Amino acid sequence: MKGVKKDGLFTIILTGLSGSGKTVALNALEDSGFFCVDNLPVKLIKAFVSLSQKTPAISKTAVVVDIRERRFLADFPDAISALRETSRIEVVFLESNDDMLVRRFKETRRPHPLGYRDLRKAIHREAKLLQSIRQEADRIINTSSLSPHQLRNLITGVYSAKKRKSMAITLISFGYKYGIPSEADLLFDVRFLPNPNFIKRLKDFPGTSKRVKNF
Repeated sequence: MKGVKKDGLFTIILTGLSGSGKTVALNALEDSGFFCVDNLPVKLIKAFVSLSQKTPAISKTAVVVDIRERRFLADFPDAISALRETSRIEVVFLESNDDMLVRRFKETRRPHPLGYRDLRKAIHREAKLLQSIRQEADRIINTSSLSPHQLRNLITGVYSAKKRKSMAITLISFGYKYGIPSEADLLFDVRFLPNPNFIKRLKDFPGTSKRVKNF
């Protein structure tokens, strides 16, 4: 990766197309132990990194910079070039295909930052404007086929220092007359199985007894 040193504060500069999942990615980084800032003006990145380097409790930072900041396109190249000389940084660029971006904007009902009435025109315009920024990226992630959950897992898998936890499975037995447990992710109806409660030799034993378990 460009400009990555061996030690010291590590900073991810997260950028890319509007609607490509930068917020999801930033949240995943925050959950992975990064100190995160959204929509930071490019001219403040150097000061932010410098301040973070002086804070022992902070070892990893992530900032989102994108088209929402008016000086973004003009200031980004020089700012990144200067940071690469003194800091460990990685520029991550998120993108997606036009159809998926249109779908996401329609689902959220939020306007495109460029303000065009024609959404596809705004998407094409932004992609063209960000082409030079994309060329600065150390990592490009296309999120077209990724759900928010999948993108979160991808970001966590790449940048989390924590070991991946094994899956925890909790089995709950319940009575339908009391309602379905609200925390259930999967529900299996096993009422077709033989019920020890209706077997004379077992009905008086609790479900934790060895006889019922063996049954």
